[in-house]
Parts: sequence; structure tokens; C-alpha cells
Amino acid sequence: MFCPRCGRENDEQAQFCQGCGTNFKNLGRRLRKTKIAVQYAGFWRRFVAAFIDISLTIIVLSSIVLPMIRFLKVTTIVWLIIPWIYSAIMESSSKQATLGKMALGIIVTDLEGRRISFVKATGRHFCKILSILSFFIGFIIAGFTKKKQALHDMMTNCLLVLREFNVLMQVAQQMSAIHDLDELLKRMLDEIVQVMGARRGLVMLRDNGEFTVKVSRNINQEIIASDKFQFSRNVLSEVERTGEPRVITNVRSDKRFATQANVISVDFSSILCVPLKTAAQVIGLIYIDNHLVKNVFTERDLELIMAFANQVAIAIENANLRQQEIERQRLEQEIADAREMQLSLLPKSAPQIEGFDIAGVCEPAAEVGGDYFTYLWMDATSPPHPPACGGDGGKEVGEKTQLGIVLMDVTGHGMKAATTTFLANGMLQSEIKSGKPPGRIMTDMHQSLQEILSKNAFVTMSFALIDTRQKILTCFNAGLPKPILIRNGKFAELDIQSSIPLGCRFPADYVGTSVPLLSGDVLLFHSDGLSEAEDVNEQMYEYTRMGSLLSSLASQALSAQAWLDAILTDVLAFTEPEPDDDLTVVVVRVL
Repeated sequence: MFCPRCGRENDEQAQFCQGCGTNFKNLGRRLRKTKIAVQYAGFWRRFVAAFIDISLTIIVLSSIVLPMIRFLKVTTIVWLIIPWIYSAIMESSSKQATLGKMALGIIVTDLEGRRISFVKATGRHFCKILSILSFFIGFIIAGFTKKKQALHDMMTNCLLVLREFNVLMQVAQQMSAIHDLDELLKRMLDEIVQVMGARRGLVMLRDNGEFTVKVSRNINQEIIASDKFQFSRNVLSEVERTGEPRVITNVRSDKRFATQANVISVDFSSILCVPLKTAAQVIGLIYIDNHLVKNVFTERDLELIMAFANQVAIAIENANLRQQEIERQRLEQEIADAREMQLSLLPKSAPQIEGFDIAGVCEPAAEVGGDYFTYLWMDATSPPHPPACGGDGGKEVGEKTQLGIVLMDVTGHGMKAATTTFLANGMLQSEIKSGKPPGRIMTDMHQSLQEILSKNAFVTMSFALIDTRQKILTCFNAGLPKPILIRNGKFAELDIQSSIPLGCRFPADYVGTSVPLLSGDVLLFHSDGLSEAEDVNEQMYEYTRMGSLLSSLASQALSAQAWLDAILTDVLAFTEPEPDDDLTVVVVRVL
């Protein structure tokens, strides 16, 4: 399993990445390991390659080298040195093979599929002496060992593998560390075209249910749309539909297609098309062709590319998972930043006012939400920046007597709602600085939000203005639940005028309703996250437990914070395991 963050390979049962510490439990699915099965060179293929090398060595030594140095009398030494130099240099070179092995498509690698060094190639060559001394049994066992190793291969930890499989094996291993899907597809197609001897190629992936070309070589969109590519489109459609690969060695001579009219116009001879499949579905297609040479692709090529295609599908799935993980982490960071910003907008403390006891809280249902509340001094002599908004909410300045308590609830919750909350808060702060009365502030915000919000988005709002000297409450309401007044052990919603939410597609005026306050009164301002909270049986809090709780609290001499704590504890217990909506509550006690 490969880490989505650093690309390091880990054990399949690992819980954390050994490289960067990423928690794999957070992934929706495990990243699968990309590994392609290697095909080893068997005994007879090795035998023919060795025969070619021995024959070439004898011819070169007998006809060229020995005649030139026969007077030196070093024939025996030459017969020992030349074959060693030849095999060691060739097998440790970029070709990784002698001429005989190259002719048979064989290369020499270490156990990890890497090129061997000159020293290792030398050791392998001289270990062949033991294979000879064992009456050639050391050579013969290559036909019976699991990895087709001869004695000298096992002694030096070497492998003889088919060149094409080794190339694609290395590519498959490298693809596991490629995080970018486009880069992965380009690298994969380049290797396939080169290894398979194709002239053109393309890779298609499923995107929203449709297959689209992601990368191509020597094929542009104009060619794909032309009549000359119609036959290829038919092949692609068939492989997509059946999920089975197709190899066509000679299009024009194949009896299955000779009668098709569109075969006459094709400009290629050989086609190979394979599906990219996961356990669930065909996620893509690999297509290659050659219009110059017939019989380029064989059944062996089909077996090779199918093995590779299976690993490509896994690599693509892994790349997608990595992108999803990166996107998830990015979104989590954005949400964390938004939550921090949202918390910074909320009052850090309630204002300390003689004759009043105030407490408030805002609890989003998600990491961020659409609820918001604040305290504002509305006096003409108040400072331009309200102290309760990110400042010292309890500090009194001058003779301030007009306390504003604002609650807002944006439709929905999450990032979209939080963004609208930031916008509405900015409008509110700007309007407050202008010195306008609450009703005018709400009307102006309503008109501005009409131009900005989408059709089904709106902001409910309650703006309560408390004259702390005269103890008079004036309420302006835009669709939020009406405040509750608890007086003499009884409770009821205030009979105030309520208008439509801010941002709705209708004109509105926001008129305040004044109510005198008495000592012992308790005011409860709240969003619909309290009254409309539901339990697991979809029973609403307002109609089941809210009344009994308020009656119980009204009979006790409790602080505003105690009221708030009791309400939160009760509603959270009612909505277990968690509430469905943001919850905002402000309690005001008149002393």
C-alpha cells in the first residue's frame, strides 16, 4: 500500500505511513499495491541465446582476433578473457544483455529488476564454471526453478527476464510514486507505444459516465472524429461494452471485418485495445495501432499489455484516491480556517451591565455553520468599532444605554452558509457604523442581499434593542423565532411584528415592537435550531420538552449562564447523537 501524501510503500496492514505518519484509517478505501507479474526467460530461450553468443564468439575469435595475435602464443588466455569481457560489459550496460540475449528479448537484472554492475556480471560469468563442472546440471536446472534461474544466477542473485515485461514492471513500480494522474497516463502511454512497437495510441477514462480521451500519441481530435478512425471507434466501443480485450493483427485480411465498408478506408494494419478494469467496472481503455506493419501485435503482446493494464487501473485508482485525500485535507483546512474566523466574529464575553445578567452561545452543527450572534452598543456616543465584536464585550465606555442583541441564521449550514454569514456580518458592521436605526439597517441589508444571494438563499434575523436605563425592549424580526419572555413563572412568545427573511425576492419593511421589562423577567432569544431540534423519532423539541424545561427553570433563581447551560444540556440530550442544525441561544435576565 502506498501513502497518498509521500508515496512511500507500506505494509498492507499498516495503520500509519512509516514515512510521514499519515493515518490510513481516514482513507475511504485502501490504496492498492501496484505490482506486475514478471515473465522469466525459460531454458530453451536461454539455450538459443547462449548458442548465438557462443557462435559469435567463436567466429570473431577464429576469424579476426586469433589470426592477429597468433604469434604472441596467448591463445588460451584470449579464449578466457574475450568471452568474459564481452558478457560482463554487455550485461552491465544499458542494454543489460549480450547480442544473443538481445535477439531473444532477454535481459539480465538483479532480484529487484535493476541493472547489474560490471563486478556482478563478472561474478556471474565465472560462476558458470561451476555449472559446467556439475556436468551442465547447473544450466539444466534453469528449466525447473521457480524463477528459471541457473546455478550461476542463484549464486550471484541474478535473473533473466523478458525485456518487455521488465520495462513495464519498472514503469508499474514507478507509477506508484506518481501522484499526478495526467503525468501517470502520459508516462504509461509512452512506454506502451515504445515497447509494443506501435505508431499511435490513446488512453480514454470514464468521466461522468462518458469515456473521454485523456492522453494520445500521434492522434489528434480531428483524426479521432474522421471517417478513417470509424473502425477504431467501433473497436473501442466493443471493448468498452464487453470489457474484453481485442487484438487484430491484419485488419484488411481478417475475415471478421473484410466485409465491413469502413474497413476499406482504414490507414492501419494492426490494432490492440484493452480495458482498464477495477473490481467494479471498466474505468478506461488503452488503444494502440500500427498503420505501417502487419502482424505487429501477437497474443503474447496481448497477455503482456493485459497484465500491465491491470496494474495501470490500480495505479489510476490510487492516483484518484491520492487526489481525493489531498482535496479532503485541503477542504478540512479551509473549514478549520473558516471556523476560526467564525469564532473570531462571536462575542468573547457578554456585556456587564448594571441591572442585567446576559449569557449567549452559538454551536454549529458542522465544523462551521450559518448561525451568528453579537452584542452592539447603538448609542450615538458609542465608539465606531463595537467592543463586543472581537474586542472587550464587557467594557463600558461613556453613557451607553442602547444595547443591541443581533441573531442571524443563514439557510443551510457548512461552508456555504458560513460564507453567507461572513457577508451578512460585514454588511451589519458597515450599517452600524453609519448610525442608522435597526429597522433601516435591516431594510438596507435586505435590499443588498437580494442582489447577492441565490434564489433559494436567505437570512433570518432578530434585532433586539434594550434601553438599559428605561428597561424597554424593542424587537425587529425577519423570520427568526420570536423571543420568549418568562415572567412570574410563565412563559410565552413576545407578540411582535415579524417580516420576511433578509434577501427574499419581495420588498419588506422592518418595524419594531416595544415591550417594557420588569425585574425578574427572563428573555430567551434563539434560532430555530432550538425550537425545531428533532430527536431520533423526528419529534420536535419545541412541542415535547421545551415547555417543561422553561417551567422548571422559571421556578428557580438561576443566573443567565445557568439558564443557558441547562437549555444546552437538555436540547443536546434530546438530539443525540448530534443536532441536525446550528444552535444559537442568548439569555437576558432583568435584575
